[in-house]
Amino acid sequence: GNAIYLVSFCFFNSTFMKITFKLVFLLLAVCLPISIFFAALQPYSLVKQAGISTDEVQLAGNVIKKVDHAFRSPTQSIDIRVNERELEALSKMGSYMLSNSKLHISSSDHGVVLAISTKVLHRIPRYFNVSCFLSTKERTAELYNCKLGYVPINGRWVKWLSLTILSRVIGNEMTTNVNDMVDELHHGDKEIRLISGKPIINPEQIKNSLQKIGHFAQILQHHKQVDINSVQAYLEELNKHNYSNLAPHIKNLFSIAKIRSKATDPVAENTAILWALAIQFGDSSFSSLAGVRYRKGYVRLPTLRGRIDLTQHFVYSAILHQLGHESTALAVGETKELLDSLKSGSGFSFSDLAADKAGIAFSDYITGTKYKAIKAQEVLTNLNIEDVFFPYVHDLPDGFKEEDYTRIIGNIGSKNYRFVEMEIDKRIKNLALYSKNDTSVEHKSYWKESVKSKDSFSWYKVDTHVHSHFSRGNRGISTLVAKASEFECDAIAITDYGRHLLNNGQQKEYADSLISARKAKPELTIMAALEWNIPPFRGKEQATVILPHSTNEFEHLANFAHRFDQHNNFSQDLLSPKFAFDWLEALAEKSEVKPLLLYSHPNKRNAQQEENEHDIEYWRELSLNLVSFSGSPGSQKLKGRNSNGYRNIQTENGWDPSVSEVGGEWDRLLQKGYKIWGASASSEFTNVDKDYWPCEYSSTHVQSESISQNHILVAFQDGKYWAQQGNFVKELSFSVTTNGGDVVMGQMAKVDFDELVNINL
Repeated sequence: GNAIYLVSFCFFNSTFMKITFKLVFLLLAVCLPISIFFAALQPYSLVKQAGISTDEVQLAGNVIKKVDHAFRSPTQSIDIRVNERELEALSKMGSYMLSNSKLHISSSDHGVVLAISTKVLHRIPRYFNVSCFLSTKERTAELYNCKLGYVPINGRWVKWLSLTILSRVIGNEMTTNVNDMVDELHHGDKEIRLISGKPIINPEQIKNSLQKIGHFAQILQHHKQVDINSVQAYLEELNKHNYSNLAPHIKNLFSIAKIRSKATDPVAENTAILWALAIQFGDSSFSSLAGVRYRKGYVRLPTLRGRIDLTQHFVYSAILHQLGHESTALAVGETKELLDSLKSGSGFSFSDLAADKAGIAFSDYITGTKYKAIKAQEVLTNLNIEDVFFPYVHDLPDGFKEEDYTRIIGNIGSKNYRFVEMEIDKRIKNLALYSKNDTSVEHKSYWKESVKSKDSFSWYKVDTHVHSHFSRGNRGISTLVAKASEFECDAIAITDYGRHLLNNGQQKEYADSLISARKAKPELTIMAALEWNIPPFRGKEQATVILPHSTNEFEHLANFAHRFDQHNNFSQDLLSPKFAFDWLEALAEKSEVKPLLLYSHPNKRNAQQEENEHDIEYWRELSLNLVSFSGSPGSQKLKGRNSNGYRNIQTENGWDPSVSEVGGEWDRLLQKGYKIWGASASSEFTNVDKDYWPCEYSSTHVQSESISQNHILVAFQDGKYWAQQGNFVKELSFSVTTNGGDVVMGQMAKVDFDELVNINL
């Protein structure tokens, strides 16, 4: 019995010990890494770094170019020096590109300090800090004093782990060459120098590594591997067509994806489309990243909003989003814009930034979930124009040079930067592909019952757009007044550019001339007006601004021009038309009569005719004071030779197509419920070579209580006017007869769907 007891005891204890050992081992295996991880977390960032400036972006870019040139040079030797300022610029550039991480690189006689700090917890900020000291002795790089937060780590182990990971990403040969390059580094006081007898890394090795980097990025981002066969199929489809715009390509590809997705995964099909677009319209190296064998010949790049560069921004950002995190894709685009803001660049462009954001949103949505992928196929299969997936960008601030960018924007993330960025985000969110809102809502609040015209109201002949020698015109105000009277004008508006009056200090002379003309011709109403360069277009878009007549009208016009008239100048007030419209609304509240805004020559400089519809909708959200298109622009003597001076979009018999085309922008705005008029015609006089005198050829006929300036403004706002060219119509009687009675110009009638309506002309 004792023997059995002893054997049982030994067996029990042996089993007990084994279980205990396993539990201890398991606890150590689980708890030790967790303990090390939390021990490595610190409540502060090891790297303290200010935001990157445009100077530092340029400096980092120059270093990258210098290194790239050295490796691509046919010479057999390399000698590259990077000083302390350049190291700091490279550190900040890397920090910016990595979004949540900050890098630090510095050099001394003893070695190179390497540090990276990554924010891993956001609600309660914690940082994953890693630092090492790199020293090269006898052409061998060694890491010393390495720390993972509070935890010291052997430098050899860090080096081995780094090289092992790198070899998995870019291959053994490339990793060996990178290691050799690090061994060749020479560190000195505030400088790193690379001296080599031959190029250590050649472009061909970099190209061969792209595919592995792409696959590694996909693994990190939990993306599926790209279906190579699908990418090939979509590339073949892209090669069949030569559309000038990206939208037809998108429609065609997603029509095919919709059919293929019946037997395959819609997310995978949409992903393949993104890769095909990137390979065809982006860089050929994307084919290596996707693992696709593709030899790309000449490709005609399609446009977005009439611009090839917007297509490139859109496509690059979409595929970068597939390869990495959204913030990284956006950082690439923002860094490019910072580089463009330098003196040699095209200037910081918020329209380019909008294209970057649109590409990211597109990539994220169409490959997000199966539901979104299918919905995207449905929507994009039926698209006609790019409005479905790409916002309007022509009216965003562009062309900031370094000085203006620093003065007004400051840095990425500043208050002014966020102001414009929020408008971009709003436009993308409201695109048909993503929006859940009904975009066909009528703007009934704009239609209010107009007061019927009294019998005492009369018709007056008006020209609202005349330039004098104070700006583009070559005649004085007295001459214009005499000619206007000769051609039976009842009222004219002298609409000179604010920038001319302000730059030359001619405000007083302008006011004195106009007041003198009023006294000399009291029977003619002479209105002080302004051709306003609407921000942020830098002179591309204009509107006539006529303020209510008052004792302070010249002062008000000068103040408005000084703050809100933009040609090539930049200020905070010129980032958006919102601030100018707010100013006009505030003035309207103090006066019984509202200011009048008439949109001048809508299509004169447009890349796309549809821009006007967007502009009117956007401006009317900001103010109701904009009431009309300029249906008939100036330069009427050029209508047969030079299309009234219009560039891309031609006039139709001297009329702007936004107004003259049936079903065009004016009609669509009316269908949406906007109370907006289009039948105005002015001389826009500058000189007799291309323009007629005021009221000689083009005229607007206004039904008003009197010929006073304020009564004319009210008539325009009520829509009580018509316009003509050629002066062949002497009188016009117009009314509409409905079951509810007769209505005239500017009034509103409600009719049943099947009601017979009589138009009396």
